[in-house]
Amino acid sequence: MVAAIGIINTLMMAIYERTREIGVMKAVGATRGTVRLLFTAEGGALGFLGGVIGVVIAVVLGQALNFIGRAPFYLTTRASTCPLFSVGWCWA
Repeated sequence: MVAAIGIINTLMMAIYERTREIGVMKAVGATRGTVRLLFTAEGGALGFLGGVIGVVIAVVLGQALNFIGRAPFYLTTRASTCPLFSVGWCWA
């Protein structure tokens, strides 16, 4: 939902900034539908690329956390030495 609002905001700003360009396109023969298609395609591409970049970042961070989570962090007490992330199976 937040991403959709961000995309809408970006496209509205693009429309306001490109008023002159839209006027030139209409003067050369572009219809209202053509201009709408242009901005819809731009919004779709923006959303798709944002989603792909988000998935790539999530996968990279997930792999990094898995790598860090497998590292042997040990909790040393007087009774025993147990891995820090052990739950209930290290009772020495």
